[in-house]
Amino acid sequence: SDKLMITASYSNFTMFTSRQLNQFNTINDNPLIIQQPKDSIDYKQISQNTNINVNYILSNTKEKVQNINFNYSLNDMVNRENGIVRRGGLSRFHNANVNYNLGFPEKKMNIATSFNFTHTYAASQISTIWGPGINVTKSFLKDEKLKTNFGASYNHSGSSTANINVMNFRLGANYMPWKKHNFNLNFIQMFRNTDQAIENPNLNEMTCTFGYNYSF
Repeated sequence: SDKLMITASYSNFTMFTSRQLNQFNTINDNPLIIQQPKDSIDYKQISQNTNINVNYILSNTKEKVQNINFNYSLNDMVNRENGIVRRGGLSRFHNANVNYNLGFPEKKMNIATSFNFTHTYAASQISTIWGPGINVTKSFLKDEKLKTNFGASYNHSGSSTANINVMNFRLGANYMPWKKHNFNLNFIQMFRNTDQAIENPNLNEMTCTFGYNYSF
């Protein structure tokens, strides 16, 4: 339909290598090679990728535009050596995110929210990352000469060895008073804490930048 769009994809890739370790047996045509057990490596790597995307338009008018989007991807890779999957030979990556966008064209304002989740299994270790985010943009003045944005996000990373929490606040403005002149101001505040035994487990960092650009 005009409002709902669904796309999906799947791919499968296999790479294999089979070789005899002692190649001199073949070069020299050793008659005893028939009586000896084969000393070789049969290596195979199988990679699979799956992706699903769903987008739905909730409304599309002059006053309000809103849509919701869901995306999921899976990457699976297996390494087999002589038919055996050894420790650390399996990795699996899941990622899912949901995005909601709300726009007010007449007010020149847009609000975007998101939630992201990632689950990783690699080298026999499990880790997860999840967190929400929001971003608001608003334009002012004639011809949208002044553009502002505000954003905030939170991320939690967890594994068997550490847990990390990161909170970000972002504020920015872009002003173009004349055609070739551009001023920009950006402010970022980050709060991070972890249960790791490090020197600074709690970190607060602030960054502020101001720039001017002139185009010829």
